[in-house]
Amino acid sequence: MAKKEDIKKFWNVKELARYLGVSKSLIYARIEKSEIPAKRIGARILIPASYVKSFLTA
Repeated sequence: MAKKEDIKKFWNVKELARYLGVSKSLIYARIEKSEIPAKRIGARILIPASYVKSFLTA
């Protein structure tokens, strides 16, 4: 059976920060510097799961 991370298309800032063990402010700062790609949809900021997967396997 596929893991939740395998079928997830996007991560929000809180989920990514918790998964990586860093603060939300660090994620926001990296997004601001364009070091983490993100899309704003309304009030939500979403990070593509493909980026997270490539980041973790690099």
